[in-house]
Amino acid sequence: MKFQHACGMVVCLGFASLAGVLSGQGQPANDPPPLVDPSASLNLDPVRVQAIQARQGLKLLQDDLAVKLVDRNVTKQVRAQKLVQIADQAKLFYQTYANDDWAPEAKRVEILSLISAKHEGENTVGARLNQAVADLRADRGIPRAIRASGVAAFVFAEAMTSAGDSASLRTATRTAARTLVSEFPTEAPGYQGLLVVAQASEESEAVEILREVAASLGPVELKVIAQTQLDRLGLVGQSFWTVLDGNLAGQVPAEVRGKPMILYSWATWAPGSLALDQMITLRRFTAIGVCLDEDVTAAMKVHGVGVDEVTPIFNAQGRASPLVQALKLSQAGQIYLVDKSGVIRDVRGGEGLESKLTTWGIFSNIPKPADANETSLRP
Repeated sequence: MKFQHACGMVVCLGFASLAGVLSGQGQPANDPPPLVDPSASLNLDPVRVQAIQARQGLKLLQDDLAVKLVDRNVTKQVRAQKLVQIADQAKLFYQTYANDDWAPEAKRVEILSLISAKHEGENTVGARLNQAVADLRADRGIPRAIRASGVAAFVFAEAMTSAGDSASLRTATRTAARTLVSEFPTEAPGYQGLLVVAQASEESEAVEILREVAASLGPVELKVIAQTQLDRLGLVGQSFWTVLDGNLAGQVPAEVRGKPMILYSWATWAPGSLALDQMITLRRFTAIGVCLDEDVTAAMKVHGVGVDEVTPIFNAQGRASPLVQALKLSQAGQIYLVDKSGVIRDVRGGEGLESKLTTWGIFSNIPKPADANETSLRP
Protein backbone atom coordinates (compact mmCIF):
# COMPACT_ATOMS: atom_id res chain seq x y z
CA MET A 1 0.00 0.00 0.00
CA LYS A 2 1.38 3.38 -0.95
CA PHE A 3 2.15 5.71 1.91
CA GLN A 4 -0.02 8.44 0.42
CA HIS A 5 -2.93 6.00 0.50
CA ALA A 6 -1.99 4.96 4.02
CA CYS A 7 -1.93 8.61 5.15
CA GLY A 8 -5.34 9.09 3.60
CA MET A 9 -6.67 6.14 5.56
CA VAL A 10 -5.14 7.59 8.72
CA VAL A 11 -7.10 10.78 8.23
CA CYS A 12 -10.27 9.11 7.01
CA LEU A 13 -10.44 6.49 9.72
CA GLY A 14 -9.24 8.74 12.50
CA PHE A 15 -6.05 6.89 13.46
CA ALA A 16 -4.44 9.20 16.01
CA SER A 17 -1.17 7.28 16.14
CA LEU A 18 0.69 8.55 13.11
CA ALA A 19 -1.09 11.90 13.02
CA GLY A 20 -0.68 12.32 16.77
CA VAL A 21 3.02 11.68 16.94
CA LEU A 22 3.64 14.04 14.07
CA SER A 23 1.72 16.79 15.84
CA GLY A 24 3.75 16.34 19.02
CA GLN A 25 1.81 13.86 21.15
CA GLY A 26 4.11 12.65 23.90
CA GLN A 27 6.76 15.31 23.39
CA PRO A 28 8.58 16.86 26.34
CA ALA A 29 6.38 19.63 27.72
CA ASN A 30 8.78 22.52 27.08
CA ASP A 31 10.37 23.75 23.88
CA PRO A 32 14.17 23.83 23.72
CA PRO A 33 15.75 26.84 25.42
CA PRO A 34 16.60 29.81 23.18
CA LEU A 35 19.76 29.48 21.16
CA VAL A 36 22.71 30.80 23.17
CA ASP A 37 25.87 32.38 21.78
CA PRO A 38 28.79 30.58 23.54
CA SER A 39 30.67 33.87 23.74
CA ALA A 40 27.83 35.46 25.73
CA SER A 41 28.93 33.82 28.96
CA LEU A 42 32.33 32.49 29.95
CA ASN A 43 30.64 30.29 32.55
CA LEU A 44 28.45 28.38 30.09
CA ASP A 45 29.64 24.86 29.34
CA PRO A 46 30.35 24.66 25.57
CA VAL A 47 29.06 21.06 25.52
CA ARG A 48 25.78 22.27 26.99
CA VAL A 49 25.59 24.98 24.33
CA GLN A 50 25.98 22.30 21.67
CA ALA A 51 23.17 20.30 23.28
CA ILE A 52 20.89 23.35 23.25
CA GLN A 53 21.67 23.96 19.61
CA ALA A 54 21.06 20.30 18.83
CA ARG A 55 17.71 20.42 20.64
CA GLN A 56 16.64 23.28 18.44
CA GLY A 57 17.81 21.28 15.46
CA LEU A 58 15.68 18.36 16.64
CA LYS A 59 12.60 20.55 16.87
CA LEU A 60 13.27 21.74 13.34
CA LEU A 61 13.58 18.09 12.30
CA GLN A 62 10.10 17.41 13.71
CA ASP A 63 8.68 20.28 11.67
CA ASP A 64 10.64 19.18 8.61
CA LEU A 65 9.34 15.63 8.95
CA ALA A 66 5.74 16.83 8.88
CA VAL A 67 6.48 18.87 5.75
CA LYS A 68 8.18 15.97 3.96
CA LEU A 69 5.14 13.76 4.51
CA VAL A 70 2.85 16.05 2.54
CA ASP A 71 5.29 17.48 0.00
CA ARG A 72 4.09 15.97 -3.25
CA ASN A 73 6.19 18.29 -5.41
CA VAL A 74 9.22 15.99 -5.30
CA THR A 75 9.64 12.39 -6.33
CA LYS A 76 9.12 9.50 -3.94
CA GLN A 77 12.81 8.70 -4.15
CA VAL A 78 13.85 12.22 -3.14
CA ARG A 79 11.28 12.28 -0.36
CA ALA A 80 12.50 8.94 0.95
CA GLN A 81 16.12 10.13 0.90
CA LYS A 82 15.25 13.27 2.86
CA LEU A 83 13.32 11.21 5.41
CA VAL A 84 16.32 8.92 5.92
CA GLN A 85 18.48 12.01 6.42
CA ILE A 86 16.11 13.19 9.15
CA ALA A 87 16.33 9.75 10.78
CA ASP A 88 20.14 9.93 10.65
CA GLN A 89 20.18 13.37 12.26
CA ALA A 90 17.81 12.26 15.01
CA LYS A 91 20.01 9.22 15.70
CA LEU A 92 23.09 11.42 15.86
CA PHE A 93 21.36 13.57 18.47
CA TYR A 94 20.48 10.76 20.88
CA GLN A 95 23.85 9.09 20.44
CA THR A 96 25.71 12.34 21.11
CA TYR A 97 23.45 13.54 23.94
CA ALA A 98 22.28 10.26 25.43
CA ASN A 99 21.39 11.83 28.79
CA ASP A 100 19.54 14.83 27.38
CA ASP A 101 15.84 15.15 28.20
CA TRP A 102 15.07 15.17 24.49
CA ALA A 103 17.01 12.01 23.64
CA PRO A 104 13.84 9.85 23.89
CA GLU A 105 12.05 12.20 21.52
CA ALA A 106 14.92 11.90 19.05
CA LYS A 107 14.49 8.10 19.10
CA ARG A 108 10.85 8.50 18.24
CA VAL A 109 11.60 10.98 15.42
CA GLU A 110 14.00 8.41 13.98
CA ILE A 111 11.25 5.77 14.02
CA LEU A 112 8.68 8.07 12.41
CA SER A 113 11.12 9.05 9.68
CA LEU A 114 12.01 5.44 8.93
CA ILE A 115 8.34 4.41 8.81
CA SER A 116 7.69 7.20 6.33
CA ALA A 117 10.75 6.41 4.24
CA LYS A 118 9.77 2.75 4.08
CA HIS A 119 6.32 3.61 2.79
CA GLU A 120 7.89 5.88 0.20
CA GLY A 121 9.64 2.82 -1.17
CA GLU A 122 12.96 2.89 0.70
CA ASN A 123 13.12 -0.85 1.39
CA THR A 124 16.65 -0.78 2.80
CA VAL A 125 15.50 0.71 6.13
CA GLY A 126 13.37 -2.25 7.25
CA ALA A 127 15.94 -3.92 9.49
CA ARG A 128 17.00 -0.59 11.01
CA LEU A 129 13.37 0.32 11.70
CA ASN A 130 12.63 -3.01 13.37
CA GLN A 131 15.70 -2.65 15.58
CA ALA A 132 14.84 0.94 16.51
CA VAL A 133 11.33 -0.11 17.56
CA ALA A 134 12.69 -3.07 19.53
CA ASP A 135 15.15 -0.78 21.32
CA LEU A 136 12.39 1.72 22.12
CA ARG A 137 10.18 -1.03 23.52
CA ALA A 138 12.96 -2.39 25.68
CA ASP A 139 14.22 0.91 27.10
CA ARG A 140 12.26 1.39 30.33
CA GLY A 141 14.16 4.60 30.96
CA ILE A 142 12.14 6.29 28.21
CA PRO A 143 8.80 7.80 29.34
CA ARG A 144 5.97 5.38 28.74
CA ALA A 145 3.96 7.90 26.69
CA ILE A 146 6.81 8.31 24.20
CA ARG A 147 7.38 4.57 23.97
CA ALA A 148 3.67 3.96 23.42
CA SER A 149 3.27 6.55 20.67
CA GLY A 150 6.44 5.46 18.86
CA VAL A 151 5.45 1.79 18.95
CA ALA A 152 1.88 2.72 17.95
CA ALA A 153 3.10 4.53 14.84
CA PHE A 154 4.93 1.34 13.85
CA VAL A 155 2.20 -1.23 14.55
CA PHE A 156 -0.58 0.81 12.94
CA ALA A 157 1.56 1.47 9.86
CA GLU A 158 2.27 -2.26 9.60
CA ALA A 159 -1.46 -2.99 9.96
CA MET A 160 -2.32 -0.62 7.14
CA THR A 161 0.39 -2.04 4.92
CA SER A 162 -0.82 -5.61 5.37
CA ALA A 163 -4.52 -4.84 4.81
CA GLY A 164 -6.05 -5.46 1.40
CA ASP A 165 -9.52 -3.99 1.96
CA SER A 166 -11.57 -2.18 4.59
CA ALA A 167 -12.57 -5.38 6.38
CA SER A 168 -9.01 -6.67 6.68
CA LEU A 169 -7.84 -3.19 7.69
CA ARG A 170 -10.38 -3.17 10.49
CA THR A 171 -9.26 -6.61 11.66
CA ALA A 172 -5.57 -5.73 11.46
CA THR A 173 -6.11 -2.46 13.29
CA ARG A 174 -8.10 -4.14 16.04
CA THR A 175 -5.32 -6.68 16.52
CA ALA A 176 -2.66 -3.94 16.57
CA ALA A 177 -4.68 -1.87 19.02
CA ARG A 178 -5.10 -4.80 21.39
CA THR A 179 -1.37 -5.45 21.22
CA LEU A 180 -0.79 -1.86 22.31
CA VAL A 181 -3.37 -2.10 25.09
CA SER A 182 -1.66 -5.22 26.40
CA GLU A 183 1.77 -3.60 26.26
CA PHE A 184 0.74 -0.11 27.42
CA PRO A 185 -2.52 -0.55 29.36
CA THR A 186 -2.65 3.00 30.72
CA GLU A 187 -1.63 4.86 27.54
CA ALA A 188 -3.88 6.31 24.86
CA PRO A 189 -2.81 4.91 21.43
CA GLY A 190 -4.25 1.40 21.75
CA TYR A 191 -7.60 2.70 22.95
CA GLN A 192 -7.64 5.34 20.22
CA GLY A 193 -7.22 2.55 17.69
CA LEU A 194 -10.08 0.58 19.24
CA LEU A 195 -12.36 3.63 19.11
CA VAL A 196 -11.60 4.02 15.42
CA VAL A 197 -12.41 0.36 14.80
CA ALA A 198 -15.67 0.76 16.71
CA GLN A 199 -16.64 3.69 14.53
CA ALA A 200 -16.09 1.61 11.38
CA SER A 201 -17.79 -1.57 12.70
CA GLU A 202 -21.32 -2.91 12.72
CA GLU A 203 -23.34 -1.95 15.76
CA SER A 204 -22.93 -5.20 17.73
CA GLU A 205 -19.14 -5.20 17.32
CA ALA A 206 -18.99 -1.49 18.07
CA VAL A 207 -20.87 -1.97 21.34
CA GLU A 208 -18.50 -4.76 22.37
CA ILE A 209 -15.42 -2.61 21.69
CA LEU A 210 -16.86 0.48 23.36
CA ARG A 211 -17.70 -1.48 26.50
CA GLU A 212 -14.16 -2.82 26.52
CA VAL A 213 -12.69 0.70 26.37
CA ALA A 214 -15.14 2.15 28.89
CA ALA A 215 -14.16 -0.51 31.44
CA SER A 216 -10.41 -0.32 30.73
CA LEU A 217 -7.41 1.17 32.53
CA GLY A 218 -7.05 3.71 29.74
CA PRO A 219 -7.10 7.51 29.99
CA VAL A 220 -10.27 8.90 31.53
CA GLU A 221 -11.04 11.11 28.54
CA LEU A 222 -11.09 8.10 26.19
CA LYS A 223 -13.27 6.11 28.58
CA VAL A 224 -15.71 9.04 28.61
CA ILE A 225 -15.75 9.07 24.80
CA ALA A 226 -16.49 5.34 24.75
CA GLN A 227 -19.32 5.67 27.26
CA THR A 228 -20.78 8.64 25.35
CA GLN A 229 -20.81 6.59 22.16
CA LEU A 230 -22.45 3.71 23.99
CA ASP A 231 -25.14 6.05 25.30
CA ARG A 232 -25.70 7.36 21.79
CA LEU A 233 -26.03 3.87 20.33
CA GLY A 234 -28.58 3.22 23.06
CA LEU A 235 -30.89 5.71 21.31
CA VAL A 236 -31.28 3.41 18.30
CA GLY A 237 -34.76 1.90 18.28
CA GLN A 238 -36.19 4.51 20.63
CA SER A 239 -38.90 6.99 19.71
CA PHE A 240 -37.40 10.32 18.73
CA TRP A 241 -40.33 12.11 20.36
CA THR A 242 -40.03 10.14 23.59
CA VAL A 243 -36.32 10.99 23.80
CA LEU A 244 -37.18 14.67 23.49
CA ASP A 245 -39.68 14.28 26.34
CA GLY A 246 -42.09 17.07 27.17
CA ASN A 247 -41.06 20.66 26.57
CA LEU A 248 -37.96 19.67 24.56
CA ALA A 249 -40.28 18.44 21.82
CA GLY A 250 -41.54 21.98 21.49
CA GLN A 251 -38.20 22.97 19.98
CA VAL A 252 -38.86 20.65 17.03
CA PRO A 253 -41.55 21.75 14.54
CA ALA A 254 -44.69 19.64 14.71
CA GLU A 255 -44.97 19.45 10.91
CA VAL A 256 -42.02 17.04 10.72
CA ARG A 257 -44.01 14.40 12.60
CA GLY A 258 -44.87 11.50 10.35
CA LYS A 259 -41.97 12.22 7.99
CA PRO A 260 -38.64 10.42 7.76
CA MET A 261 -35.91 12.91 8.47
CA ILE A 262 -32.27 13.68 9.13
CA LEU A 263 -31.14 15.22 12.39
CA TYR A 264 -27.61 16.60 12.38
CA SER A 265 -25.38 18.81 14.50
CA TRP A 266 -23.36 21.72 13.16
CA ALA A 267 -21.30 24.65 14.39
CA THR A 268 -19.64 27.69 12.85
CA TRP A 269 -16.28 26.55 14.25
CA ALA A 270 -16.42 23.15 12.51
CA PRO A 271 -15.93 23.56 8.72
CA GLY A 272 -16.86 19.94 7.99
CA SER A 273 -20.21 20.35 9.69
CA LEU A 274 -20.88 23.54 7.70
CA ALA A 275 -20.27 21.58 4.49
CA LEU A 276 -22.69 18.94 5.76
CA ASP A 277 -25.25 21.64 6.60
CA GLN A 278 -24.90 23.11 3.12
CA MET A 279 -25.30 19.73 1.45
CA ILE A 280 -28.45 18.93 3.41
CA THR A 281 -29.88 22.40 2.77
CA LEU A 282 -29.19 22.20 -0.98
CA ARG A 283 -30.67 18.71 -1.22
CA ARG A 284 -33.76 19.92 0.68
CA PHE A 285 -34.12 16.89 2.89
CA THR A 286 -36.65 17.03 5.69
CA ALA A 287 -34.09 17.80 8.34
CA ILE A 288 -33.38 19.39 11.69
CA GLY A 289 -30.02 21.08 12.12
CA VAL A 290 -29.04 21.43 15.78
CA CYS A 291 -26.54 24.25 16.18
CA LEU A 292 -23.92 23.83 18.91
CA ASP A 293 -22.86 27.49 18.94
CA GLU A 294 -23.51 29.64 22.00
CA ASP A 295 -23.39 32.81 19.91
CA VAL A 296 -26.82 32.42 18.33
CA THR A 297 -26.69 35.73 16.44
CA ALA A 298 -23.43 34.84 14.71
CA ALA A 299 -24.69 31.34 13.90
CA MET A 300 -27.89 32.70 12.36
CA LYS A 301 -25.85 34.93 10.08
CA VAL A 302 -24.01 31.88 8.79
CA HIS A 303 -27.04 29.62 8.36
CA GLY A 304 -30.11 31.82 8.13
CA VAL A 305 -33.34 31.16 10.02
CA GLY A 306 -34.65 28.29 7.94
CA VAL A 307 -34.69 27.02 4.35
CA ASP A 308 -37.71 25.07 3.11
CA GLU A 309 -37.69 21.64 4.81
CA VAL A 310 -34.54 22.28 6.85
CA THR A 311 -35.21 23.61 10.34
CA PRO A 312 -32.25 24.99 12.30
CA ILE A 313 -32.44 24.99 16.09
CA PHE A 314 -30.39 27.48 18.09
CA ASN A 315 -29.79 27.68 21.83
CA ALA A 316 -27.47 30.05 23.69
CA GLN A 317 -26.41 27.13 25.92
CA GLY A 318 -24.78 25.48 22.94
CA ARG A 319 -23.54 21.97 23.71
CA ALA A 320 -24.95 22.26 27.25
CA SER A 321 -28.53 22.79 26.04
CA PRO A 322 -31.17 20.24 27.18
CA LEU A 323 -31.90 19.22 23.59
CA VAL A 324 -28.24 18.49 22.80
CA GLN A 325 -27.88 16.58 26.06
CA ALA A 326 -31.04 14.54 25.48
CA LEU A 327 -29.85 13.54 22.01
CA LYS A 328 -26.30 12.74 23.26
CA LEU A 329 -24.77 15.01 20.62
CA SER A 330 -21.12 15.46 21.54
CA GLN A 331 -19.65 17.19 18.51
CA ALA A 332 -20.49 18.95 15.27
CA GLY A 333 -21.12 16.82 12.17
CA GLN A 334 -23.05 13.97 13.78
CA ILE A 335 -25.99 12.57 11.79
CA TYR A 336 -29.08 10.71 13.05
CA LEU A 337 -31.70 9.12 10.81
CA VAL A 338 -35.34 8.96 11.93
CA ASP A 339 -38.02 6.94 10.08
CA LYS A 340 -41.56 8.10 9.37
CA SER A 341 -42.78 6.47 12.57
CA GLY A 342 -40.44 8.66 14.57
CA VAL A 343 -38.08 5.82 15.49
CA ILE A 344 -34.35 6.61 15.60
CA ARG A 345 -32.81 4.12 13.19
CA ASP A 346 -29.20 5.23 13.01
CA VAL A 347 -26.92 7.52 15.02
CA ARG A 348 -23.86 7.04 12.81
CA GLY A 349 -25.39 8.26 9.57
CA GLY A 350 -22.18 9.76 8.25
CA GLU A 351 -20.97 6.37 7.06
CA GLY A 352 -22.60 5.32 3.76
CA LEU A 353 -25.17 8.08 4.03
CA GLU A 354 -26.73 7.75 0.58
CA SER A 355 -27.59 4.07 0.97
CA LYS A 356 -29.02 4.70 4.42
CA LEU A 357 -31.21 7.49 3.07
CA THR A 358 -32.73 4.95 0.69
CA THR A 359 -33.09 2.29 3.39
CA TRP A 360 -35.05 4.58 5.70
CA GLY A 361 -37.01 6.41 3.00
CA ILE A 362 -35.39 9.81 3.49
CA PHE A 363 -35.34 11.43 0.08
CA SER A 364 -34.55 14.98 -0.95
CA ASN A 365 -37.09 17.09 -2.84
CA ILE A 366 -34.59 17.63 -5.64
CA PRO A 367 -32.66 14.93 -7.50
CA LYS A 368 -29.23 13.88 -6.36
CA PRO A 369 -26.58 15.29 -8.76
CA ALA A 370 -25.77 12.75 -11.46
CA ASP A 371 -22.05 12.81 -10.65
CA ALA A 372 -22.47 12.59 -6.86
CA ASN A 373 -20.62 9.73 -5.23
CA GLU A 374 -21.57 7.73 -2.17
CA THR A 375 -21.47 10.22 0.69
CA SER A 376 -19.31 9.31 3.67
CA LEU A 377 -19.16 12.05 6.26
CA ARG A 378 -17.75 11.29 9.66
CA PRO A 379 -17.54 13.68 12.62
